[in-house]
Amino acid sequence: RVLERRLHNKQVKLFCLNCRNWSILTRVRRLSSDPTCNNCEAKFLGLVPRKKRDVLKALKKEEEGKNLDEDEKTSVRRTKETANLILTYGKQAVIAMAGRGIGPQTATRILAKQHKNKEDFYRDILRAERIYARTHKFWNS
Repeated sequence: RVLERRLHNKQVKLFCLNCRNWSILTRVRRLSSDPTCNNCEAKFLGLVPRKKRDVLKALKKEEEGKNLDEDEKTSVRRTKETANLILTYGKQAVIAMAGRGIGPQTATRILAKQHKNKEDFYRDILRAERIYARTHKFWNS
């Protein structure tokens, strides 16, 4: 399927929230079913959005005990939410969040469902992408 191929070819950046010394930029298809940090073997890996690389700076600030502004707090919280999903669901969580407009909350709803087969899983991702495409233009107005 086209959707499956697109999601598996998407480039993602994972960052270890345990040791905070390891990250990887890779395609979803190259990930193991249960991704781990190559440095400390932890499974607490956060998905860093491509356009928000400043998340890494915010995580560093948090680790150093510095005060974060609201945007940084939100970025750190979302990254930790993605890490919890990856910890629980593994590669399936990364696949779900690789969908357009699918963040941790939507991915949680998709992953929590009992899918009879792979097609049902991808169908739910496609539905979420369609909702995003239909509604995202109204979000900031």
